[in-house]
Amino acid sequence: EDLREDSQFLQITDGGHFDNTGVYELVRRRCRLIVLSEAGADERFEFADLASMIERIRVDFGVNVDFIDGFGLERLSSRDRAASGYAIARLRYAGTGAEGFLVVVKPTLTEGLPADLYARRAQYPSFPHESTADQFFNEAQFEAYRELGYRLARRAVFDIRTDRRLDGISKIW
Repeated sequence: EDLREDSQFLQITDGGHFDNTGVYELVRRRCRLIVLSEAGADERFEFADLASMIERIRVDFGVNVDFIDGFGLERLSSRDRAASGYAIARLRYAGTGAEGFLVVVKPTLTEGLPADLYARRAQYPSFPHESTADQFFNEAQFEAYRELGYRLARRAVFDIRTDRRLDGISKIW
């Protein structure tokens, strides 16, 4: 199979067999700010897709991913109520001195969310990590995920704008 850039054939894929996050190609382009909605079903908080991506960009591009103290994955790792719905890492692009930031938003329940999201968890214990094998979410299911994503992203943006430890991100945000 010929997979060169100038080939007359094009291989199209959703990327899931290589990088389920989409971050790999953004790092290849040395983006300064990458926001990842890491929404794979991950009930046990194993972060397999994230770990695979981090390994690939380190090996292929020499880019180190260092989670910022106080903003690491431990903020996300709770089945019941996580400390936060996001984590932030610094990207160090090898050989250039350039830096970037990776904001990882992960569907997880935290304090201060609307009551209907907690009710959804009570009714559907795998929420917000329901399998994506069912591609036909009903309206209530879709709305629960949309509202959760909105609330977590809004909180991340607020913290980035107001927490002095994150000045580097807010300058490029």
